[in-house]
Amino acid sequence: MSIELKTNRCVTQYTNSYLKSLQRSLTIRTDDTIVICLTALAAVVYFFLLISFTDLYLIPKYHSTTMTDYIILNLYLASAFQASFLNWIYHMFKSHSSLKATQWKNINLYGMVTYLVSSAISLLYYGFYDNVFYFKLLTIMTFLLNLIMVILINLHDDKHQTQSYRLFLVIFITILIVMPLSVSYWQFGLQKIQSKIDLPLLLMEIIGYIISGILYINRIPEKLGLSRSFTITGYYTVIIITSFIHFKVLLNSFVMMRIGLNKPTLINFDS
Repeated sequence: MSIELKTNRCVTQYTNSYLKSLQRSLTIRTDDTIVICLTALAAVVYFFLLISFTDLYLIPKYHSTTMTDYIILNLYLASAFQASFLNWIYHMFKSHSSLKATQWKNINLYGMVTYLVSSAISLLYYGFYDNVFYFKLLTIMTFLLNLIMVILINLHDDKHQTQSYRLFLVIFITILIVMPLSVSYWQFGLQKIQSKIDLPLLLMEIIGYIISGILYINRIPEKLGLSRSFTITGYYTVIIITSFIHFKVLLNSFVMMRIGLNKPTLINFDS
């Protein structure tokens, strides 16, 4: 048998094996089936919001919407869509092979990191609109953290990557949350923060990240004797709900600008 014929037969067998695995994920309820449905639903919702929300709802209702508001909100929606979509792609095709699983896992992580960066910057816009120095400084630090995270994803040994990636992501999220809140409280005080950001809702978002971090790192439900499916489903459910909470935080901050608590500008250079 020629080498070419052997290669074609191996490719055919490999493809058939993958298609059977994918069919099983889509037709039989497994951990991947649940995640595929959750991430697909989130991707569809965010795509719908991306193409319609600001144009068909926000601008007609708030005529004072600025181009900066438009860009910031759509930037967040775009990053949330791509993170959900890449997560869906990863769970759809990870059963193809170990090589493809690793490649899509890294791409999925890039998508998650990009989403976290856009979440942080979108909140920095509303939190530091009146101080150009801190807005610029925290934005630069956020991008540097993003660069470090991308380097770690690329350089880390694939054999031991899972647990380390979880730790990297939790540390990354913690810094993104603590850094701007600490600077904002130190510079402006609690009362000024409350005039810009919906703190109770932001606290709910932080709690959501804490819960997802516990599920992601420690696998507590599994340690309590619950199934792995419970852990995975719980993690993705909390993450998706938390992402929508963040969007609501941005919208509430946007409304605060519209009712006069804040100036609807990105930066006030006279401050």
